[in-house]
Amino acid sequence: MRGVGTSTLTLLPGGGQTLRLDVFLTHDEVSGLTAHVFSLNFDTDLRNELNFTGGMPPVEWAGSDANPGPTTDNYGPLTAGLGGTVESSGVFARRINSYDSAGFTVLPRTGLAYSVGTFMATAPARYRVAQVFFAVTTNGRD
Repeated sequence: MRGVGTSTLTLLPGGGQTLRLDVFLTHDEVSGLTAHVFSLNFDTDLRNELNFTGGMPPVEWAGSDANPGPTTDNYGPLTAGLGGTVESSGVFARRINSYDSAGFTVLPRTGLAYSVGTFMATAPARYRVAQVFFAVTTNGRD
């Protein structure tokens, strides 16, 4: 099983392992982000090696307070929960739909020193916006 980009996973034969996927957001949009949405595709080889683990459903972040002062301006999920999942088949890969976030205040560029009124802050280097746990099947098929 291989990951996207330069990441690879080496799994023990026979499955039974639990994998954790943390999704981090970094951005360099000068004016900040007003919203973002993404979905995750997995098992794209259609062999159905990964299943969600019982008791540990996919989660999205709680958001981030984009105001360094005493006022809270949350940039976070637009809707409660995720937009559903799609089970893999012989034709379609599995998918987790719609991790979405927005705010009345923009999400500052990662690592940027910024101010709101007289209050100063430095945005984090990255934001963890999603986390998923997978169980590896024993034979690569359900």
